[in-house]
Amino acid sequence: MVVKLLKTSAAAALLVALLGGACGATDARTRTIVLYGFSILDNVLETEIIPAFSDSWKQATGDEVRVITSFAGSGTVVNQIVFGAPAQVAMVATELDALSIREAGLATTDWRSFNNNGVFAYSVTAIVTRGGNPKDIRSFEDLARPGIDVMYQDPTTSGGAQWAVLALYGSALRATAAAGGEDRAAAGDLLRRVSMNTGSLPESARRALTQFGLGFGDALLTYENEALLDISKGRNYEIVVPNSTIYIQPHVLIIDANVGEDDRAVVEAFVDFLWTEKAQQALVRNHFRVPNERLMAEYGDTFSSVDAPFTVDDLGGWDAATLEIIDGLWRDIQREIN
Repeated sequence: MVVKLLKTSAAAALLVALLGGACGATDARTRTIVLYGFSILDNVLETEIIPAFSDSWKQATGDEVRVITSFAGSGTVVNQIVFGAPAQVAMVATELDALSIREAGLATTDWRSFNNNGVFAYSVTAIVTRGGNPKDIRSFEDLARPGIDVMYQDPTTSGGAQWAVLALYGSALRATAAAGGEDRAAAGDLLRRVSMNTGSLPESARRALTQFGLGFGDALLTYENEALLDISKGRNYEIVVPNSTIYIQPHVLIIDANVGEDDRAVVEAFVDFLWTEKAQQALVRNHFRVPNERLMAEYGDTFSSVDAPFTVDDLGGWDAATLEIIDGLWRDIQREIN
């Protein structure tokens, strides 16, 4: 069972009231998990993974499971949890977000002890264009051309935007390295030129895709899986996956401060379930790349190949990349624009 929480500033108070009512209204064999996740996970979790886990848990224990969910941009999710939202499981877009929650003293279980270091799915930063690609956009560099209206999200609230910023910078850095030597000035220049073509900064990947669907922008930087999902629903878009782009690694973590002794078993079982065959199949059917190599081989034709992928580790890790590229260079560019 899924109970979806309203996405408002009163979410935490509402959830406390809801939980109190739920505990009094259901029998003692009903378990509750409170899950906060970044926006692009809502469909696959609510329609497939949560129902599959609930069935599995009931078969194994006889207990019902009620999952209360809330979805927003990853940065917003982090802020909600740090400021008191009663999440027990968090799914965040970047390890930096996970570190922020741990530094607040709320997560003591090391997510790196989970399967695949806590990474249950992957995606890549891709470019979405209008059907027929009327502006002939083939690369990140093309987004810097005069007259191209680019959309991506706000890195202060969206993990997808952080990935987009790192994808732009990192792709240019790798191109200069292949040409003879890394040129950080050239990488920063590409980020600057694309940002100069960018108007509004929506708060989340889902909000950005919605605005793009309403006709804003010529090109959108977003998660590959989000674009594939919209195309599967009949949207007339094209996806351009540059030959060098960043490999996105979302994380799951347990918010230990909100997990009581009675809840521990079901919360840990839910986290473990993310790497089961059923959950991995659900993820890949919903256009996520997955760590399950057999499933990737089976569904590989549905994804674009990436000739020269890179990760945040290739940019020095999260601490260095955040300090230099997102909090440093990107913010400097925004001050220049504004």
